[in-house]
Amino acid sequence: TVEVLDDRGMTIPSGQTGEIVVSGPNVMLGYWNQPEENKDVLKNGRLYTGDLATRDEDGYLWVVGRKKEIIKSGGNRLSAKEIEDHLLAHEKILEACVVGVADDVLGEAIRAVVVLKPGVEADRNEILHYCRLHLANFKVPKQILFVDTLPKYQSGKVNRPLLKTDEFLATVRKPV
Repeated sequence: TVEVLDDRGMTIPSGQTGEIVVSGPNVMLGYWNQPEENKDVLKNGRLYTGDLATRDEDGYLWVVGRKKEIIKSGGNRLSAKEIEDHLLAHEKILEACVVGVADDVLGEAIRAVVVLKPGVEADRNEILHYCRLHLANFKVPKQILFVDTLPKYQSGKVNRPLLKTDEFLATVRKPV
């Protein structure tokens, strides 16, 4: 069984975003020797996947991001994936990753880390202008950082926690 539930465990209407929750005899029993992690993901015989999705009128699920990747900025809950998808549609951007970083006013500010395609140049203002054309104002990144490559684990996934650190900032090249 696959459901999309809100934070209270209630089924959400079509078009709204909630967490994918699965149950059934084929679902895992838990993480080996990790009781704390089990408490986070296994509740009432259901597996809370951490994936956020909407269900359309035909019953299809559309994954919109990961619960851990939600940015809470200025009272808004934002999907890093949504902002990344818009950045990746830019003709000069090869890769992009979006994270929330501590901000005294907003709670979290949106930091976009961008890898440009080989042989092209772009600056912060060009990318900001593009974002303002395609995103609501509260979804426009406060920071745009340019790097030659995104830091990745051996699995190929981006090391998102590193993108939030001062150590990472030392590796960022100056904007064009």
